Formats: sequence, C-alpha cells, structure tokens
Amino acid sequence: MVDAWQRKHGMTWIESHLGVAVVRYRWWIISTMVPLLGLAASGMRYLEISNDTRVFFDEHNPDYRALLSLEHTYSKEQGVFFVLAPKGGTVFTRDVLAATVELTEAAWQIPYSIRVHSLTNFQSVRTQGDDLVVRSLVDDPNDLSEARVEQIRQTALAESALRYRLLSPSGHVAGMFVGLVMPSENPGAVPEVARYTRRLAQEFRA
Repeated sequence: MVDAWQRKHGMTWIESHLGVAVVRYRWWIISTMVPLLGLAASGMRYLEISNDTRVFFDEHNPDYRALLSLEHTYSKEQGVFFVLAPKGGTVFTRDVLAATVELTEAAWQIPYSIRVHSLTNFQSVRTQGDDLVVRSLVDDPNDLSEARVEQIRQTALAESALRYRLLSPSGHVAGMFVGLVMPSENPGAVPEVARYTRRLAQEFRA
C-alpha cells in the first residue's frame, strides 16, 4: 500500500524513509547539528580579505621569488599618480602652476609617501654668473610674470626627463608621481592611501 502510494506520488524509498527518520529523530538531530554548526562557524575568524594580489601566487612560484629578490635588492615601492588637465588647454599659466605647487606640497601628506615628483618641483640647472644654480622649476608661484611663465614652458618642454613622463609634448597635461613605501604587515594601508588620495583630489578639484 505504501509502495503504491509512493509510486503514485513519484516518491522514492529513500525520500519517504528519510523524511520519517528526520521527523522521528528531530530532537537528536537538532541537538547534534547545532554544536557541529557552531564548530564549523568558529573557523570564520580565520577568514580575511586581502587586497594584495600576491596571495594568488605560491611562495615557490619562480616569478614571485624573482620579484622578492628584486625588491630585496632595490626596495619595494608603490605609487599614486595624479593627472592635471586644466580646462584652458595648457599647464603653463600662473594659476595652474601655483595650483600645481599647492598640490605638490599637499601630496607629501599622503600616508607612507617618501617622494613627490611634479612639474613644479623638477630640479632645473641655471647659470648665474660663473655659478650653476640648482633649484625647483617653479620656486615662487606668487611671483610669476608672463616672461617667467614662458621661460618655464620652454625649459620644461626641452627637458627629456619631463616630456612623455610628467608632461605631454604639447604641455596640455601634466602628471605628478607620489612614491610610497607601504607596510606589508598592514592590510589596511592601501585603502587608507586610497581614501586620503581621493579626498585630496576632490578638494583640489573644488
């Protein structure tokens, strides 16, 4: 009779008997599964989210070991890169150069920053009588005449260390590189730098 009912309703022997067993021993199953689930869930404290792409490489990976060797020799460095694209179509104006100086100084406050390279703090060499003077390309943003701005433009566009690196050949876009040394033991360092950098960029746009 039971087999006929099972065939009529499309149930298998396992389904019908398992259902009966679950209902009959429900309290025993509950009292057993709750501790087991708690034990399994206790392992969640070891789960963590990493923003380091190196977690995808085994420590014996030859490319990973080559990278570690390179960093051991020359140090490990990451960076933030700002792109300045003024609406006027050129970075060689008093306002843009003054703003670039301001952003360059502010970029030193980015967490873990160790150096800032920009158009305005590029070290240029000038002759002064019989002496060679090395100083920033824009040393006083508050005292820039039209002639001085043009001199800065000509000097910057002639510098191979700037063109195609921190300056477009036409001078319509400039870049700023902030070198960082991130602590590998602090997984929150990257989000910290990202939040600070985005806030700084937003303030600078305003």
